[in-house]
Amino acid sequence: MKLYASPFACSLAPHIVLHETGHPHEIAWVRLRTKELLDGGSYFNVNPKGKISAIERDDGTILTENVAVLCYLGSMDAEKNLVPMKDRDGFLRLMEWLNFVSTEIHKQILWTSFSPATPDEMKRFVTGEIAPKVLS
Repeated sequence: MKLYASPFACSLAPHIVLHETGHPHEIAWVRLRTKELLDGGSYFNVNPKGKISAIERDDGTILTENVAVLCYLGSMDAEKNLVPMKDRDGFLRLMEWLNFVSTEIHKQILWTSFSPATPDEMKRFVTGEIAPKVLS
C-alpha cells in the first residue's frame, strides 16, 4: 500500500492511521505547488484531480479523497472498529466528524501558511517547495 502525501496536508490523517494500525505501507511525497513526486514523476498520473490524499491499494487501484481513504483504512481491521460499518448512527457520526475536520479544522492549519508571522521556511515546507527530510 502506498500513501501519496505532503507535509501539513490532509494526508497527515491517513498517515497517522497507517502508523497507529500498523499496516505496512510506503509514502510517496508530493510537492503540492508543482504536483511533482520526489522521483520527478507527475502526481497527475496518480490522481488526475491533483489533490492530496490518495492511496494506492495492494491491487494497484487508486482511491482518492481523504474521507474515503480514511474510511478504507479504518475498515481494514474489523476488530479495531475504527469505522463502525454495522452501526448506522456510529457511521454517520464518523462521517460528520471527518467532514468537519476536513472542511473546518484543516483550513485553519492551511491559512497559517499565508500569515505574515509564519517564517518563510515554514511556508515553503507547507507548500511542498522544500522536501521533507523524513520519508516515512
